[in-house]
Amino acid sequence: MRTTDLETHDSTLLSGQRRVVYALNDAGQYQGVHSAGWEPEEQAGLDEVDWFDHLRTECRARIKQGLDSPLRYHMYRLRLDESLLAEAVGLWSWRVRRHLEPKGFAALSPALRERYARVLGMAAQDLDRCD
Repeated sequence: MRTTDLETHDSTLLSGQRRVVYALNDAGQYQGVHSAGWEPEEQAGLDEVDWFDHLRTECRARIKQGLDSPLRYHMYRLRLDESLLAEAVGLWSWRVRRHLEPKGFAALSPALRERYARVLGMAAQDLDRCD
């Protein structure tokens, strides 16, 4: 893409901020150019937000049925997946996957609950709440 072809779409995701993107200038060299966003990129971001909201709503219903753990709800609330949560908490993915099930969540030690709570930005006693 050339610097003259860059779109300047005011992205709601960037909240009025600008970022640097690289494009070819008239001399054929890459140059950093400030951009306020790109419409397809913004739409992809908004679709992601909608998708995680949908997952969170489904998860809340599954928790009420006893089919899911509140940990999965909080994971979706922060738009994380299993591997990102595992990396942030410092556990193997298979262990996190187990904790995302009601039985595994119920068996969490206080120390593990505290680790999850710290990563999720909440108090350990609030892990059971989904609101």
